[in-house]
Amino acid sequence: MDTSKKFQQSLKAISNPSGTYDKSERYDMSNFVCHSIPVQGVLKWTVGKLLVFGFVLLFPFGQLLRFEVSFLGRIIPILAVDVASGLTLFLYPYLEKPKISKLFLNFIWVSLFSLILSVAYFDIGSVFVGSFYLVRILAYFSFFVLAWQLKKTLFGVITVSLIFTAVLGWIQYFWFFDLTSLKYLGWDDHLGRITGTFLDPTFAGITFVFAFFTVLLKLVREKRKIFLFLSLFFLLSIAFTYSRASFLSLLAGGIAVTFLEKKIRVKLLFLGLFVAILIFLPRSKGEGVRLERTRSIEARVGNYRETLQIFRQYTVLGVGMNNLCSFRVKMSGQSGRSHSCGGSDSSLLYILATTGVVGFFVFSNLVLGFFRSISSDYYGNLTKICIISLGIHSIFANSLFYPWVIGFASLLLAASVRE
Repeated sequence: MDTSKKFQQSLKAISNPSGTYDKSERYDMSNFVCHSIPVQGVLKWTVGKLLVFGFVLLFPFGQLLRFEVSFLGRIIPILAVDVASGLTLFLYPYLEKPKISKLFLNFIWVSLFSLILSVAYFDIGSVFVGSFYLVRILAYFSFFVLAWQLKKTLFGVITVSLIFTAVLGWIQYFWFFDLTSLKYLGWDDHLGRITGTFLDPTFAGITFVFAFFTVLLKLVREKRKIFLFLSLFFLLSIAFTYSRASFLSLLAGGIAVTFLEKKIRVKLLFLGLFVAILIFLPRSKGEGVRLERTRSIEARVGNYRETLQIFRQYTVLGVGMNNLCSFRVKMSGQSGRSHSCGGSDSSLLYILATTGVVGFFVFSNLVLGFFRSISSDYYGNLTKICIISLGIHSIFANSLFYPWVIGFASLLLAASVRE
């Protein structure tokens, strides 16, 4: 019997030991469980659960568990969450794949083809380093497939992880109020904002938005005080990021809640409360806490123009995944030291610039495929709400390709994709 089929049968036997099978199938499973699982079945399954569980445990520490190595003249960041998701690639051949896998692999093939063609524009070393980003995306898909086998078993732990993430954000706010000195290390300088362990209020904000809707939907369905308290806690956390992109994504998700959960009064209550919080938010001397600030808008518009210019030059297949930094260094002499050098202030523009019209079309088809595959229960509605929120947020930041966002989205989709 093929090893992959044996592994899947063993998982079936483990997850449903009291299920009904014919005698020959039951005997074959028990024989395999007794003799082969220590190497091929239970061991892999246990390792898989540990990797997913490990990702959830590592999630709150964000950029604190970041290491950098120099390779071919480029600085390569190594994130702990990337390592956890990357190790799932070794289990991928043994896992049952959801139907959506074909659409995802289409996007991988287009991205790979675009990256190979970019050898004509950039040196082989830069393209090779850029390929690591594609490996990261493939690793997170493998992580999604593994989590899909687990379904909802780790979702309670995810909620605890999100709470811990927000708690660390408040510790940073009170103990490390001024982060302007981080600009010398290639990070944006922030003052008086919750950046959390991500060192960026925009990405901290979208994480808190996910957390807010996770507990809000529980509150709507179960009406327990703990979920009311957590909803207020995450709402306050979002406010103190002063991230307008996160505020808009919160509004978009709230509108989705009213349609999916039919709870208009709950939404209006939290919306009114959030507006009141914004009015009384403290204003320090930093530019970032001024909600009417225009400097960041001007910088973002400039980034949009630059990314669109790249897209106009390489319309069909783009410049290749993760080659934006190489393009900027080569064409405009920008420094490659900034942590945002290889990104864009819009995920949609990033896809257009790096994979072109072809990649954008294939990616859009992938997103639609996910929507069609999502269930209509708590996890399905939560996933739809978070996708809508993320879609709005990704217009103003490259959040679609942020490792922690990809990881959380993978867990959400794993709990809600039917088949």
